[in-house]
Amino acid sequence: MRCCASKVLALWVSLSCIALLPGCAYSIGAYGSSVETVEAIKRQNLPPIALGKFSAPEPGITWVFCRGVGPLETPRKVSFESYVETALRSDFKLAGIYDPNSRIVLGGNLEKIDINSNFSDAVWTLMLTVSTDKAAYPVTTEFRFPTSFSGTQACRQTAVAFIPAVQQLFREVVADPRFKSLFSP
Repeated sequence: MRCCASKVLALWVSLSCIALLPGCAYSIGAYGSSVETVEAIKRQNLPPIALGKFSAPEPGITWVFCRGVGPLETPRKVSFESYVETALRSDFKLAGIYDPNSRIVLGGNLEKIDINSNFSDAVWTLMLTVSTDKAAYPVTTEFRFPTSFSGTQACRQTAVAFIPAVQQLFREVVADPRFKSLFSP
């Protein structure tokens, strides 16, 4: 009987500890355009471009888990592929090339989104395949950022690092020589 009582007590203590853990999610902020990317788009003298609906191999994901501490959630719980689509639209608008009625439509597939928030090697890995009816190409970026030994602080830093990771992804998409060829006649 003593054996069973100690197991019940251990289970109760474990469940109590779990219940007392902070059940908080870490919020990824709203996207802010990168001046560098917007200027790079402007320099290419592109025609007006519309954006198609972006997709993902597993559509609709709105959060990723961080270091066993909690989820990192997108603003208003939009899917990551929608977040990236809206962010690119923002950059295109600021560059003066976005036209929702354009016959040239750029699509995107967010092939990969992954985080590693370990103390020694914090990195967001993003892979986006951009496409028009003429061609497509993938771009993968690894955005490294400082992190913390503390899981709570590391997850906060990981959430904050998502915006510059997306900005870096767009810089690499636009800098790729294939980008301009997507829109050539």
